[in-house]
Amino acid sequence: MCVIKRILVENKIHIRTNSEAKKLNPTRYWLGKKRSPETIKKMREKLKIIFKNFNLRERISKNHKGKHYSEKTEFKKGQFTKEKHPMWKGGKYKDFDGYWLILKPEHLNSNKQGYIRKSRLIVSTFLNRPLDRKEVIHHINEIKDDDRLENFYLFKKREHDKYHTILRYGNIKPIIYSNLI
Repeated sequence: MCVIKRILVENKIHIRTNSEAKKLNPTRYWLGKKRSPETIKKMREKLKIIFKNFNLRERISKNHKGKHYSEKTEFKKGQFTKEKHPMWKGGKYKDFDGYWLILKPEHLNSNKQGYIRKSRLIVSTFLNRPLDRKEVIHHINEIKDDDRLENFYLFKKREHDKYHTILRYGNIKPIIYSNLI
């Protein structure tokens, strides 16, 4: 079996097979085993030279420290936030699942970005309390953006999952009326 090894020759990393590496330089080929402290020192010195030549430290630190703005573009920082952005739609948008999300950072059911599903907001204002995490709003007609109070049925998470499995595989009639009104 031919094993590919990395070796250091004249401050450059070369990729060779194990047998080629032994022939080229028998003392410095990559064995993948424990090395002596002397070998480790030599390799560190070689790597330091490589890092100095390519300025890799500076490149790596710039990539990992976040955005750095030039003096010309510094004034743009925070220029297009929320209401100032030309694509701002008043703090509401439709997510990938088809539910409307509304910006209400002060609401207890809002996510980290400050958005809450419109259906959860309507039900929580109707009940005058924030909804529990285990409570699920079921759309009776299964149209996700139909957010009328008559279209909601409040379930516990487990009951909601059971309802949908029985509805698909068992003999149960679908819910027609809301339990909120």
